[in-house]
Amino acid sequence: MLKYGFVLYVLLLNSILGAQNHENIKGLWKGRLTQYEGGYQELYDFEIYFNKTDSVIAGYTYLKAKQASGVIRFVGCYRGDTLHLVEKEVVFSQKPEGLSWCFKKLQLTINTIGTRQILKGHWQADSQYGSCIPGEVSVEKVKPRA
Repeated sequence: MLKYGFVLYVLLLNSILGAQNHENIKGLWKGRLTQYEGGYQELYDFEIYFNKTDSVIAGYTYLKAKQASGVIRFVGCYRGDTLHLVEKEVVFSQKPEGLSWCFKKLQLTINTIGTRQILKGHWQADSQYGSCIPGEVSVEKVKPRA
């Protein structure tokens, strides 16, 4: 009986902490996305905007590269302490012909350094031409201004 009580306690605590993480991610995060050697570009400007986060994590990513920029809608969820995002649909695209968007799957964790919140992790992706060369992401939460 004690064993089941402990398991229930851990599940409840995880649920509460998960809800706190959902509140903390809402808003704009700015930073960089890297792509390993052989990709279109090694370093990109990258932003994540989290919309409503009650029961579903959703929002938009923005990527700026040389001669290309785009906004892609995503959905996501927490699995333990890791935030998993999956890009679904291009909502804005400015790119050279023949270039295909990489629809990313991101695995991110929140790191707090003083008052700064940083999401860091890895990504993999597929485009209409096949697998994209993967990379890493690091974005910091932008504090709202009055």
